[in-house]
Amino acid sequence: MASLLPFATPPAPAPARLSAARHRWGLLGVSVVLFMAGLDSNIVNVALPTLARELHQPFAAVQWVVLSYLLVTTAIMAAVGRLGDLLGKKRVYLAGTLLFTLGSLLCGSSSSIGLLVAARAVQGIGGAVCLALSYAVGGDLVPPERMGRTIGLLSTVASVGMTAGPTLGGLLLTWLGWQAMFLVNVPLGLLAYGLLQRSLRAPGPQPGVGVDWAGMGLMAGWVTCYTLGLTWIETDGLASPLVLGLLVAAAGGVAGFVAYEQRVRQPFLAPHVLRHGPLSASLLASLLVQAIMIATTIVLTYFLTGAAHYSPARIGLLLSVGPLTTALLSPFAGYFSDRFGAQRIMLAGVGLMALAALSLTFLPPVPSDWLLGLRLVLLSLGFTLFRTPNNALVITLAPLAERGLVSGLLMQTRTLGQITGAALVGSVFALLIRRAGFADVSQASVPVLVRSTHGACWLIASLALAAVALVYASSRRASTPDS
Repeated sequence: MASLLPFATPPAPAPARLSAARHRWGLLGVSVVLFMAGLDSNIVNVALPTLARELHQPFAAVQWVVLSYLLVTTAIMAAVGRLGDLLGKKRVYLAGTLLFTLGSLLCGSSSSIGLLVAARAVQGIGGAVCLALSYAVGGDLVPPERMGRTIGLLSTVASVGMTAGPTLGGLLLTWLGWQAMFLVNVPLGLLAYGLLQRSLRAPGPQPGVGVDWAGMGLMAGWVTCYTLGLTWIETDGLASPLVLGLLVAAAGGVAGFVAYEQRVRQPFLAPHVLRHGPLSASLLASLLVQAIMIATTIVLTYFLTGAAHYSPARIGLLLSVGPLTTALLSPFAGYFSDRFGAQRIMLAGVGLMALAALSLTFLPPVPSDWLLGLRLVLLSLGFTLFRTPNNALVITLAPLAERGLVSGLLMQTRTLGQITGAALVGSVFALLIRRAGFADVSQASVPVLVRSTHGACWLIASLALAAVALVYASSRRASTPDS
């Protein structure tokens, strides 16, 4: 398939054709890396009270164990993806896998909060490489006509890792202590490294292309300010000088980054990449969809706890329906993408998400489990039908010479969407509670909680309808003869 993107850099040579055995071992290695990265995205959350107690630290200090990893991975994902293009995806991917494994070992060996936070940052650098390049490396292993099924398989593995994180983390914490939650990655990382070292035949460095370190640093700076600003907006509020300062710095950083990239001879993020209509639409739609999913989880948790008075176990069981649906159906979504075209399946997916989000605006104070579960299945089915074809489309549209960059941007928009969705719906929900005369969600009456939930769900539905419009417009544009 010919790429729709003009080349900003010399085309990279196509990877050597692998034997069937090497192909299988390579995909297995990528799958282990994605499982490991998915597992670590939320395995630590259940251990925060234990870490606070055993390391004798307040929660404000312990939360940096999560925040340091999040900040590093979000800030540099696009940059390390581009480094994979320039220095060779195999070389950078293997280095990232080793660094993630080393960081996990350092985390499990830490004896103080400072060492643990620093080790998590090291782990985050490796995690950024693993997340940014996994789809690009996996895409290099298969022809375009099998891209959807391959991305579907890898998406399933990542979903299983994220779903298993809290459960496995709780078991390891109970049986072996918090150190085991990090050390479990060491044998997995070494296994993945061995598989990838033997099977990957990725091209080497691109000759004559420099690394735009300044551009990468500028992007990491504004992404870090944006992430911190939205993380603290839920506790400090938008009026906080710190939050306002961070968001203003992020806006200024974006402007400075764009101006710099337009002047530099070999930019890290070439302007033509974001001017490519279908690609930029897919990235923006990915951000919206991720915002919808995290926002729905947050709103329903508030609603089911305060209004319906569900137990934590019952809430966890209901909310697990979504990840389970995604894990089971991702391979089928990939097959449908290859069979019927990615954008048709994506449009069906965001349409189902919009229907599910609209149905949540009419939740009764005490919904039946099966009706709520049906809504969550519908939402997660739509998410799966969108995500897998969208990931495959993004990787297919990217030229081989820029596939790492585009894969990194895809994963970065996913994380930024989650951060944005959490901050947006949390702020709107809290605002609706305060307008009803209550200082905090825990003090609100059931009718106020129900009305606030409906208001937040209308916001989620609006985001879903915006995603429908975006995907529809992109598919119409792609189907015209001049596109």
